[in-house]
Amino acid sequence: MNRSGQKWVDDYNAHELAPLRQCFMDGACLLFGHTFLEQHGQLGYCSNWANDQFRNRHEKNLFYTTAGKIIKNHKQARSLFAELPSDLTPRQLLAVIKEDN
Repeated sequence: MNRSGQKWVDDYNAHELAPLRQCFMDGACLLFGHTFLEQHGQLGYCSNWANDQFRNRHEKNLFYTTAGKIIKNHKQARSLFAELPSDLTPRQLLAVIKEDN
């Protein structure tokens, strides 16, 4: 089991993790993007909006990973969602988030 101090588990720059590092980081961004968008706009990965907007899982994964990477100012982003129209496309939504962060 993992415990603090195991370099091959805790250090993402360790040689053993190097081939998987980007996958781990992208996965974390995807989860953050989904969680944030679901909590503050009901636009999460399994939402009706997401099901209507994306043709396949790859597109959906790319969108939520990108959103997770660009949402920096959580407080401003939260207030932004109170004013957004519900019919934005993924591209429009990312543009609004980028502009606000």
